[in-house]
Amino acid sequence: MTFVPLAEWLPDQAAFGLSGLTTALNCVAAAGQHYEPWDALEPVSDALSAACLGAASGKDNDGIGYSFAGSAAAIESLQSDGTWSDVTNGGGAYTTGTEDRWRFAQFGTLAIATNFADAIQKFELGADAAFDDLGTNAPKARYAAVVRDFLVVAFTEDGVDGVVRNRVRWCPIANPDGDWAISATTQADFQDVATGGGAVGLVGGEFGIVLMEGSLYRMSYAGPPVVFQFDEIAPSRGCAAAGSVATDGRLSIFLSEDGFYSTDGQSVQPIGAGKLDRWFAGDVDPGAYGQMSALMDPTRQIYMLAYRSASATTTANDSLLLYNWVAQRWTVARAMTETLCSMLSASLDLEDLDSISASIDALPASLDSRQWISNARYRGAIDTSHKLATFTGDPLEATFETGEAALGNAGATRAMVQTVRPIVDGTRTVALGMRDDQADAVVWGTARSPARDGCCGFRGDARFHRARLTVSGDWTKAQGLDIAFVATGGS
Repeated sequence: MTFVPLAEWLPDQAAFGLSGLTTALNCVAAAGQHYEPWDALEPVSDALSAACLGAASGKDNDGIGYSFAGSAAAIESLQSDGTWSDVTNGGGAYTTGTEDRWRFAQFGTLAIATNFADAIQKFELGADAAFDDLGTNAPKARYAAVVRDFLVVAFTEDGVDGVVRNRVRWCPIANPDGDWAISATTQADFQDVATGGGAVGLVGGEFGIVLMEGSLYRMSYAGPPVVFQFDEIAPSRGCAAAGSVATDGRLSIFLSEDGFYSTDGQSVQPIGAGKLDRWFAGDVDPGAYGQMSALMDPTRQIYMLAYRSASATTTANDSLLLYNWVAQRWTVARAMTETLCSMLSASLDLEDLDSISASIDALPASLDSRQWISNARYRGAIDTSHKLATFTGDPLEATFETGEAALGNAGATRAMVQTVRPIVDGTRTVALGMRDDQADAVVWGTARSPARDGCCGFRGDARFHRARLTVSGDWTKAQGLDIAFVATGGS
């Protein structure tokens, strides 16, 4: 037998002679050079009042978690019983634009929310019951992040200069709720970035990264009178979709016009070139870049990007691109989401279950769900029913397709595949794809299930072969295929 590993998914490369995969669907690459299941979404809350346009969470000084989700007209807070409570400013309504989303940041115990249409909002964790307008003279802004001791915003609008797409502005040092008037004393100031077009995103931390349409800048604290120094780190390399930006530590990943890149604030590296950049450009709906949503899962080292595919039958995001930044391998899954989010569960005692459900059978999630762990971190999504959900449901049916091989003598002779043993647990089927000439279409045979010896029997006689493995049920690791064949000669 010849062992064919389930190697890297490389849809941008030619199938013939490819040592990788042409399909890796509904699975995730693991650091151990194998694939693991990608689970379905499992709701853990009631529905929001409307479609979610952004969500985030944070902790107060006592370590109590708070989770917020914004819709076009409201911000809601997740309660311990899985319901949502309206915490909109003054009980009124926001006016989020059709092309805008809510973006959140946390400065100390102050939760910050901005949607560009309304004044920047604040919520003191552990003290406030509703959001309120932030500070004095604070501009409206599309993006927000915390850089050192400053709340920084970009793509701003104020009563003096109106909308300034390339403006980066920051609050008084250590006081985002203070007076934002330009001052050498408080260090509140702004910078209009000279090149790169309009701002598309912000990344915070010890230093900031400003993602422009056509460039990337690093902003470093320099102190008065300059306050921040701006250095261009990627000329002619910008961000194509604000929702594609996600960060863990010093690693940030984003989508540019020509594919996916990562940056540490010092340099920019391609991570999709020659792998899937061209495939993604054909799979994504080019009119839906504005509704992308990205998230980092540091526990599995996975970058997730939710997007709407060109073949979607609804207006919602129907796909997830998954990148393991340790294994440096991609996969894709199909899942319906409104936005990806990282959330914290509210504090909950066992006695509180009585207020949630009259019986254990009627609970919205099983008792071993992370929903019942106080301050547990959810890395999931708001689904298309407007419910918070985690990727903890049943494994999705996964599909792997190998590259194409001439099992005879470099294609000069034919070969007959006799058996294929899938090295994976769960319910498995294998189908063979065959053709005799590169100009012919690949013909897929009937999918076969393994016999008692674990092998799928075939009589697949052709010049060129490829295999399709489908895995369903409760599986854990997919590694490869053992293929037995004999040369049959001929032309």
